[in-house]
Amino acid sequence: MEYNELEESVQETAGKKGLTNENKVSIFLLAVAAIVWIFVPFFKGEMFLVTAMEMAFGPVFQSWDVFTESFFGELSYAEYLKLMSQSREFWIAIIAGGCVVLGVVASLRSSKKYAFIFSLVGILASVAPMLEIVIFMIKSGFMIPVKLLIEFLGAFDWGYWTIFVVFVAVAILNRKKKISE
Repeated sequence: MEYNELEESVQETAGKKGLTNENKVSIFLLAVAAIVWIFVPFFKGEMFLVTAMEMAFGPVFQSWDVFTESFFGELSYAEYLKLMSQSREFWIAIIAGGCVVLGVVASLRSSKKYAFIFSLVGILASVAPMLEIVIFMIKSGFMIPVKLLIEFLGAFDWGYWTIFVVFVAVAILNRKKKISE
């Protein structure tokens, strides 16, 4: 009787897909992106380098008490969220973190289609401020000087660009000729 139960469980697991090499690499890259999101500077302030996690969770951390007091005075967490929710950088940090988590879940479930989609969403969220500037330039006919554009792109620190590159790599890894999984 035990032999039959063992045979049934082996047959059940044999029909399931395991993690492919592409999924393992995607999970590794997204884990790197998660570490970067937590610990690496995402945005350059006037005097502070801010990680994406600090942008999302605000004055919970010691460094944010100093940061918020120097720029905004005493703030509660609700006031901080109300203030930060008006900035693009805050929403990019939130979307990037969400796409990293959802990309890992999709890769663990061996769903290349969703890993690709979440990578594209992360890429679009990262490129959104630049697209907004381009759309403004096209609509208004006003050319923004290159020096100003370089300063704008320089406001995002290397953590931002690392996460962007990881999303591009994961999207390339999980692309298919047909997305009909």
